[in-house]
Amino acid sequence: MPSELLSLPVLVVAGVLTRLALSWRPDGKLHVHTLDLDGMPVFAQTPGGRQILVGGSNSPSALLAALGQRMPFWDRDAALL
Repeated sequence: MPSELLSLPVLVVAGVLTRLALSWRPDGKLHVHTLDLDGMPVFAQTPGGRQILVGGSNSPSALLAALGQRMPFWDRDAALL
């Protein structure tokens, strides 16, 4: 009986994570975002799903926070230009 009670929450969590992962898939369009930071860095996502950061900021923590809003939580890889 305890294993049956545990399996339902595990399935729910797995379903939520799967749906979240599918929502972050590339949509085949180019997305370009100007980040509202000093230096006005630009963050782009290519149609294939690659991320590119052009420029930077004097505040690394603010830059990382802005990128964290635009990138999936499991993907922390971007090309820097």
